[in-house]
Amino acid sequence: MVGVGGRSKACAACRRRRVKCDERKPKCLRCVKGNYDCGGYREMRFIQFGEALSQPENAAASSTDSNNAGDQALALRQASDTTSKHQVHSLSLSLCPIPSISSFQDDICVTYTLTHLLNGASYDGKTRAPSHHWSDEPLANTCFLSLATTYFGSQHREERLVKKGLQLYGVALRELHTALADAHQCQTRNVLDSVVTLNFLEFLISDNPDGWLGHSSGLERLFELRGPESFQTTPERLILEQSRPGIIFASLALRKSTILSSPEWKMVPWAVHQEKKSSMQFLVDILADCPYLYMVKEEITSSGGILLELSAAQHIVNKVSEILKKLESWKIQWDSEHGNACFEVAAPQTGPVYHNPDGETMSVWSTILHYESLSAANETTLYNAILILLLKLAQDLLLFTDDPNFGGDLIASRMYAAGIEICRSVEYHLLHYQVGVGSFYVLFPLRMAWQAVGRSNSCIGLWLEHLLQRIAFGVPVGNCTVAGKWAVASYLLKDFANIKGTEGF
Repeated sequence: MVGVGGRSKACAACRRRRVKCDERKPKCLRCVKGNYDCGGYREMRFIQFGEALSQPENAAASSTDSNNAGDQALALRQASDTTSKHQVHSLSLSLCPIPSISSFQDDICVTYTLTHLLNGASYDGKTRAPSHHWSDEPLANTCFLSLATTYFGSQHREERLVKKGLQLYGVALRELHTALADAHQCQTRNVLDSVVTLNFLEFLISDNPDGWLGHSSGLERLFELRGPESFQTTPERLILEQSRPGIIFASLALRKSTILSSPEWKMVPWAVHQEKKSSMQFLVDILADCPYLYMVKEEITSSGGILLELSAAQHIVNKVSEILKKLESWKIQWDSEHGNACFEVAAPQTGPVYHNPDGETMSVWSTILHYESLSAANETTLYNAILILLLKLAQDLLLFTDDPNFGGDLIASRMYAAGIEICRSVEYHLLHYQVGVGSFYVLFPLRMAWQAVGRSNSCIGLWLEHLLQRIAFGVPVGNCTVAGKWAVASYLLKDFANIKGTEGF
């Protein structure tokens, strides 16, 4: 990293881009090749108190000149005895200026982001993408600096920094488009890191679905170009694991299938180290099968052929039944390995309330759920979210099945129970709200809990909407305001408003 081990001798452009400089003059080779404005090098400046102290240019200067120079220097010293302390003080201030905080702005933003956003538990309890270290890749560095500056600015409500981060985002996008147009560069780790980072930034800052949906679809296309074999190495596999849920959520929203549902994408990346595949990743395998079902359902609703509708609907019902069996098998295995992962504690006063016939304010539930780890909480809430997603699909197709497991009352009761379990887990997630990226993965379960419970229970529905507002925009705590973390939560709020009283995922 430029700057480590003393003051950097790199040129201005390399210091700014945080890349290694070869220190060639007048312009470094890296800047010449990259067509960058080099900016030159820092030069050490010496302060001289008059021409009398200057060294003669000619090394063979006469002894007379030397004596004259010495006499002048002595005279200068004698004349300045009364002000020598003041001169030394001025000299020290000139040589060692006190740096302003803006001099370290990038480092502050990066360190804060690494500490508060990326140095905590992810959805499965491990710190993962977008991981970062400064490298020789300007594109990846620009993308990460855009993320760090925007995140720091939004968390501290510094509009100037947010604006700077978004300007860097525009620069990064232009550079990324150029790299993607190159057949070789588009499959490099540099481009992969950059796309993942910008996709992550969209989740943080954009309440416009076009942003994160477009980036997630682009990331999926990049994965497809690289192929599942390219993700067998540890760094690439971790990026894949971190990115899969976002890609699947985007596919659900767009009503299209995803390449991640194919067997090779569920097996090949872990073929070399099968023991590295976590229980969360097996659960995500099940989630990956769901977008296809909603895509077919969408085609049914727009089709005019009755026989085609009946055939396709029965196909969906059979697939739902098949996936539900996989989901239940996963849950049985998970319970056997995490028997004591979940426990009840007294419910705080921040939960949903209702008024009983006597006008008393009562909590909807008396206890909430806590977990041994955030990964256990995320796995449990995602399991319940997938269960609701599948049961809701079966509920919409009840006319096309005589399966006793899909009775109307049975589906409704199972969906309600799963939704309540998600709601009772949310407080635990909010305890880890500022730690790592794990809190992002409660957004989809919250959306499904509203589908299962919030639409029919106004108390819980309003409470869920308040939670998403808290996550998206911030919530007052005492005399200060905590900045919101995931702007994409505001998209879910808009979705709530659009589907109240209607059907929909």
